[in-house]
Amino acid sequence: MGNKKSTVKKVFGIIGTVFFFITYLPFLYLIVVGYDGMTAGLFGGIEIYGFEAMGNAFLWLCIIPVFPVCIIYQLIFGIAYIRKHKTLKAVTIGIVVTLALMIVGAGLFAINKNQKQLEEAKPEIEQYLSDKYGEGFINADTGIRLMNPNEDSYMVTTDVLPEGIEFCVYRDDEYDNLINSFLIYNDGFEDEFEEYVNEQYDLPDNMSIRVNIDAIDFGSYHHGDDYTYLFDRVDYSVSGIEADIQDVDDDVVVNLIYEVWEEQFPKFEDQIIYLGYFTLFVKDNGSYAYSVVYYVDAREVSISLYRPTDRVSDLDGEYLVLP
Repeated sequence: MGNKKSTVKKVFGIIGTVFFFITYLPFLYLIVVGYDGMTAGLFGGIEIYGFEAMGNAFLWLCIIPVFPVCIIYQLIFGIAYIRKHKTLKAVTIGIVVTLALMIVGAGLFAINKNQKQLEEAKPEIEQYLSDKYGEGFINADTGIRLMNPNEDSYMVTTDVLPEGIEFCVYRDDEYDNLINSFLIYNDGFEDEFEEYVNEQYDLPDNMSIRVNIDAIDFGSYHHGDDYTYLFDRVDYSVSGIEADIQDVDDDVVVNLIYEVWEEQFPKFEDQIIYLGYFTLFVKDNGSYAYSVVYYVDAREVSISLYRPTDRVSDLDGEYLVLP
């Protein structure tokens, strides 16, 4: 009877020990994630590495929950069995120390790699921002940090935006979203600037142009300053022109298309958006009725109705050739 109990105890100890060491395998996954990275975020996300990636993976495997089960088992079985066997105890300590060093190593490796990437990119980013937003844009308050190593994207803080607010720069594409961020935190700038621009053009009273703000030479501007100071420092392009007509019909629209092309287009020709087209938005007593896209290089227009609409038009979907 005693031999049977002893055999059961040995079998339990062997199986339990095997499972005990298996529970350390998920920690190897953390190390792999630390070095190779992982995608974080629900909508596309970004690639993260090192301590951030390992922390994110650990969190998800706690929710599942893998790590809670492994750690609880390690504690219970370690206290009940492993600590009573010197060899197993020494092996366990060796595994724990090795895993800990590898986890720390993966984190430090990522920090060092990201720091080198940032140091290499920083001068180029600073030059790009200075060229686009003025020589005084980069100053002691400007901060740059790596956001996504794979996309070569960076987050930048600037005193042009409220304290703590960042905007993103994509180094490879030479693209940033500072203007969008600036407009969000300066409600009214876009409308007031558009009014300012329209004052520069001799347009009929029932017409106004739409503009895209491409860049701003911020100079000494800080968030909270009077932004009208920037109006004559804006690089902009014209995206379209609005015309509010009373009692619009197809004949009126055709005449308006040619009038805009011959009389108004030359006034802002040099400012149209780089793709080489602009849009005429035709309103009927204040309500949008027709949309006319001018393809400048092809010298033609496409016409469509705004929808939903009860309006009937022979021009809907048609193309016209410009003189």
